[in-house]
Amino acid sequence: MNVFIRSMLDIEGLDPSGCNTRGRVLLRQKLRAPRTQKWLAEILHVDQSAVSHWTRGTSRPDEPLRSALLLLLAIPRRSWLSKDEVLFLKEVRDAARAAGEEAAA
Repeated sequence: MNVFIRSMLDIEGLDPSGCNTRGRVLLRQKLRAPRTQKWLAEILHVDQSAVSHWTRGTSRPDEPLRSALLLLLAIPRRSWLSKDEVLFLKEVRDAARAAGEEAAA
Protein backbone atom coordinates (compact mmCIF):
# COMPACT_ATOMS: atom_id res chain seq x y z
CA MET A 1 0.00 0.00 0.00
CA ASN A 2 1.47 3.36 -0.92
CA VAL A 3 2.31 5.98 1.69
CA PHE A 4 -0.47 8.40 0.72
CA ILE A 5 -3.21 5.80 1.06
CA ARG A 6 -1.75 4.52 4.32
CA SER A 7 -1.67 8.06 5.73
CA MET A 8 -5.30 8.59 4.66
CA LEU A 9 -6.34 5.41 6.45
CA ASP A 10 -4.25 5.78 9.57
CA ILE A 11 -5.98 8.91 10.80
CA GLU A 12 -6.93 8.14 14.35
CA GLY A 13 -10.56 7.43 15.07
CA LEU A 14 -11.78 6.82 11.53
CA ASP A 15 -14.33 4.14 10.78
CA PRO A 16 -12.76 2.08 7.96
CA SER A 17 -15.96 1.71 5.93
CA GLY A 18 -18.47 4.27 7.14
CA CYS A 19 -19.08 8.00 7.10
CA ASN A 20 -16.48 8.80 9.73
CA THR A 21 -13.94 10.21 7.27
CA ARG A 22 -11.08 12.68 7.12
CA GLY A 23 -13.56 15.19 5.69
CA ARG A 24 -15.53 15.01 8.93
CA VAL A 25 -12.40 15.73 10.95
CA LEU A 26 -11.49 18.70 8.73
CA LEU A 27 -15.03 20.08 8.84
CA ARG A 28 -15.07 19.98 12.64
CA GLN A 29 -11.74 21.82 12.71
CA LYS A 30 -12.83 24.53 10.27
CA LEU A 31 -16.25 25.26 11.76
CA ARG A 32 -15.18 27.75 14.39
CA ALA A 33 -16.71 31.16 15.13
CA PRO A 34 -17.81 33.01 13.08
CA ARG A 35 -18.16 29.94 10.85
CA THR A 36 -20.87 27.83 12.42
CA GLN A 37 -23.01 24.92 11.32
CA LYS A 38 -25.85 27.41 10.83
CA TRP A 39 -23.64 29.65 8.67
CA LEU A 40 -22.60 26.73 6.49
CA ALA A 41 -26.14 25.36 6.20
CA GLU A 42 -27.46 28.74 5.04
CA ILE A 43 -24.78 29.10 2.36
CA LEU A 44 -25.27 25.53 1.08
CA HIS A 45 -29.08 25.69 1.29
CA VAL A 46 -29.28 22.60 3.48
CA ASP A 47 -30.77 22.01 6.89
CA GLN A 48 -28.46 22.60 9.84
CA SER A 49 -29.07 18.99 10.88
CA ALA A 50 -27.38 17.86 7.65
CA VAL A 51 -24.22 19.74 8.61
CA SER A 52 -24.48 18.27 12.10
CA HIS A 53 -24.64 14.77 10.61
CA TRP A 54 -21.51 15.46 8.56
CA THR A 55 -19.58 16.71 11.59
CA ARG A 56 -20.65 13.69 13.67
CA GLY A 57 -19.79 11.21 10.91
CA THR A 58 -23.31 9.80 10.55
CA SER A 59 -23.60 10.88 6.90
CA ARG A 60 -21.54 12.53 4.18
CA PRO A 61 -22.36 15.41 1.83
CA ASP A 62 -23.30 14.58 -1.76
CA GLU A 63 -20.75 15.28 -4.49
CA PRO A 64 -21.95 18.81 -5.42
CA LEU A 65 -21.80 19.78 -1.76
CA ARG A 66 -18.31 18.31 -1.47
CA SER A 67 -17.24 20.65 -4.27
CA ALA A 68 -18.82 23.57 -2.41
CA LEU A 69 -16.99 22.58 0.80
CA LEU A 70 -13.76 22.61 -1.19
CA LEU A 71 -14.47 26.19 -2.31
CA LEU A 72 -15.70 27.46 1.06
CA LEU A 73 -13.45 25.66 3.54
CA ALA A 74 -10.68 24.09 1.42
CA ILE A 75 -11.78 20.56 2.37
CA PRO A 76 -10.66 18.26 -0.47
CA ARG A 77 -13.45 16.21 -2.08
CA ARG A 78 -11.33 13.08 -1.73
CA SER A 79 -11.24 13.48 2.05
CA TRP A 80 -14.89 12.37 2.24
CA LEU A 81 -14.06 8.91 0.84
CA SER A 82 -14.22 5.88 3.10
CA LYS A 83 -11.34 3.44 3.46
CA ASP A 84 -13.10 1.00 1.12
CA GLU A 85 -13.63 3.70 -1.50
CA VAL A 86 -9.97 4.76 -1.37
CA LEU A 87 -8.86 1.14 -1.77
CA PHE A 88 -11.31 0.61 -4.65
CA LEU A 89 -9.96 3.66 -6.49
CA LYS A 90 -6.40 2.40 -5.97
CA GLU A 91 -7.35 -0.97 -7.48
CA VAL A 92 -8.97 0.73 -10.48
CA ARG A 93 -5.94 2.97 -10.99
CA ASP A 94 -3.58 -0.02 -10.79
CA ALA A 95 -5.71 -2.00 -13.27
CA ALA A 96 -5.77 0.94 -15.68
CA ARG A 97 -1.99 1.26 -15.48
CA ALA A 98 -1.55 -2.47 -16.09
CA ALA A 99 -3.92 -2.33 -19.09
CA GLY A 100 -1.99 0.63 -20.50
CA GLU A 101 1.30 -1.19 -20.12
CA GLU A 102 -0.11 -4.29 -21.86
CA ALA A 103 -1.45 -2.19 -24.75
CA ALA A 104 1.92 -0.50 -25.18
CA ALA A 105 3.80 -3.80 -25.29
